[in-house]
Parts: sequence; C-alpha cells; structure tokens
Amino acid sequence: MDNAQRALRLLSRGRGGPGAAGAGAAESSGAAAGPPGDRDASAIARLLKEARASNGQPTAGDSADLDRLAGALVERAKSVMQRLEQGAAVSSVDDMDAAALESVIRTRGRPALAIEGQRLEAIDDTKHPGSGLWRTFVDDFEANMMRVAGATAAVLVRDQLSGRPPVVCGTAWLVGDGVMVTNRHVVLPQDPPRPAKRLDAEPTRVTVKSGFEFMVDFALDDGPARDRKSLVTEIPFVSADTDAVDIAVLRITAVPAGASPLKIGVKPPASKMVYLFGHPGVMAAVPLEVQAVFGTPNGRKRVCFGERMPDDPAYPGDWMHDASTIGGFSGGCMLTFADTDVAALHYYGHPVSGNRAIPAAALRSHAVRAFF
Repeated sequence: MDNAQRALRLLSRGRGGPGAAGAGAAESSGAAAGPPGDRDASAIARLLKEARASNGQPTAGDSADLDRLAGALVERAKSVMQRLEQGAAVSSVDDMDAAALESVIRTRGRPALAIEGQRLEAIDDTKHPGSGLWRTFVDDFEANMMRVAGATAAVLVRDQLSGRPPVVCGTAWLVGDGVMVTNRHVVLPQDPPRPAKRLDAEPTRVTVKSGFEFMVDFALDDGPARDRKSLVTEIPFVSADTDAVDIAVLRITAVPAGASPLKIGVKPPASKMVYLFGHPGVMAAVPLEVQAVFGTPNGRKRVCFGERMPDDPAYPGDWMHDASTIGGFSGGCMLTFADTDVAALHYYGHPVSGNRAIPAAALRSHAVRAFF
C-alpha cells in the first residue's frame, strides 16, 4: 500500500472528476475530493483572512497578497500530488510541500473546532470550509464529546529556572482516579532540554529533573477562565524507547469536579468516523501556511474530525486516520461517534503519510494495562 494514502485519498485525481476545482465529488464522508484547484484557493484565502482578523490584524491592505499566497499553496499542493501519483517517495515531500497539502486537506472537511466552555465552537461555512457534513454528528453526539473534553487536559512543563511560563508539550486524558495517559515522547521528548529521565533500576519509570515541573490543565480552552490545574506527582510508567506502544502514565494531585475517567474500548468500534482532542502548541512565529489550517495555535483545546483510513502494512497494528493534527495533539484520545469509550491513543501525524494511533486492543494487551 502506498504510504502517501492520506493525501492520495483526499486529493488524488482518481477521486472523481474536477473535485475542488469544479463541482467536486464526494467521499464516503461527503467531503469534496479530487486534485487541488480554484475552490481550495478561495477557501484557503478566506481562512488566512479570518486568522488575520481574529488576531486584530487588518486584511484590507494585504488581501491580494493573501489571495496570491493561497494560490501558491494550491499550486504547490497540486505539483506534490502529481509527483506522488507518478510514484515519488514520501521522503521527497519537504515541510513546505506538507504545509501546502495540509492547507488544502483542511478545506476538505477536516476542521479543528475550539472548545468554548461547555459547548463546541459552531461550524461556520467560511471558517470551516467543507465541514458542513459534521453538523449532524455534533448535533447528535455533542454531549458525549463534551464529557470526553472534560476528561482531557493539556500537559504543561515549567522550566522553573528560566522564569518563563509553562509551555504545552502534549495532551493527556483521565483513565482512572488521579491517573492519566499520554505519549512517551510527551514526557521524554527527543529535543533538549528533556524535563525527565529514566531510572536506571526501573527503566519504565522516570523522574522529573530538578528545576522542572509537570502539570495538567483541564480548562485550557476558549471558555471562561477557571482554575482546573493539577500537579503531576509521579510518572510511574513510560514504555521503552523500542516499544511500538508510545505511552506514558501520569499521577496527578487531584481530579477537578465533574471530570470522569474514560474507559478504554473493548469492542471493535462501530464507526469509521472519528474525533480527536488535543492542544495545538504555541509557536513563536506562526507561518501563514499553519494559520491556513489552525489559525493561531495557542495551546487551547481543540477537537478535530476525520475518518479511519485503511491499515498501513508499514505500521502493523496501528490505526491510520485523516483528522488534521499539529504539535500538541500527541497523547490525545480518539473516539468514534458511535461509541462512548476510547478507541485509540493518537501519537503521530503527517500530512502525507497519515496520522497514527494505538488502538484500544493494543493498550489492553500491553503491560500498561495494570494502571488502568
């Protein structure tokens, strides 16, 4: 199977006619499909202007520049798709290519909605192009989605010596009383400074380094300000670096009122339509290409929609999905709309090769199950 399945699935010429360039074809989800085109450019330009306006920046003077940038992104995405369809390797796709693809995919009904206290941000045809198909899902399942949102928190790290405020490094969710799940690489990132280290005597346990502090914030969203933070007191389990299951367990001081642990699914999910919670991380300078997908990432809780994709033999056992993600979604829980239990743990995302998650069955059969 071609590893570029996410982009090919949504943007391939084989997806039926003119796609976004014309009237458009429909996937199983009802989103437009086909090669990048003029309609995508118009939608991306609107997203860029919306992002500028939401940041208090005027758009009247540079509207034409944003239109040109949107057109350039679409042309680049179109060129990348042509290369991929002709057999080019995924490794030939650079960061700018990936940003162009992601900006087009966002216009194909893969929105990132803010959490506004006890409600989801309303789906707007201008701000969330191609996403109208999700309105019915939100109408039918918003109550359960908000229950899941309440059990989800941003993972924050504070470098106490720097004096800077804590930064978002990922997402975690309640799986028991005072017990949360996230990814291994959220706790032990590859890039320095690493805020924690493994214990020599117990390699699946880590200790937080002196001068660093982990905490979780259940209310880092677009709702009213409220204090729902909790310190991480212990990290009792982190899977080995060679373990295909990228997972870590956190213990916290207290669970906020109303936040209930989530159950890890036992039965095979009944639907392919999925949603994923995460906290897109703050960037010092946000490229316009990123603004076209996420506006201005600010660490605040978002929910992204998508579908489960066919399995990829290169990653046996993983779930593949096409929801839009960015740094900060690592460790997020994924559910299908037809089920109330967690279906998978998200751990990796790429605009071309797709996003990967660890299914509930793999979590239940792993040594980490002792902490659930």
